Amino acid sequence: MGRRIFSGNVTAKARSIAQAVILQITENELGSIYYSKMSNCSGLINWVTYEELQLLWLDKDNLQVGPDGTEQNLQEFLAFIDLALQHECGFISVTNVNESVLNRIENPRLKINVDPSEKGWKSVIRSSGKLR
Repeated sequence: MGRRIFSGNVTAKARSIAQAVILQITENELGSIYYSKMSNCSGLINWVTYEELQLLWLDKDNLQVGPDGTEQNLQEFLAFIDLALQHECGFISVTNVNESVLNRIENPRLKINVDPSEKGWKSVIRSSGKLR
């Protein structure tokens, strides 16, 4: 999931489980294993586990349209969560990721169709092609 695309589109009520997960998607702390000035803020930001997504789903009523978002952003995010939960997996948030590298992974453990155009998604994921 693209962090920069997502940021500001979906928020959550303060001090809720939903807010904790949203911050996990959009932020990485200075000094975390993912932070690198050398990478020009590209690559992995953080991950959300399947268990965390289950908690988020239970707290989804605390999710809100963000200041830069629309109801479509929120609905796409809920559909994205639902897709991950159906396959019993979490997801990673990334920024400026090289899709061609991701698509060269041989024999991925999961093959989930995440083609945004096929699903009608315009804001959760943007890609130049079909991701698996």
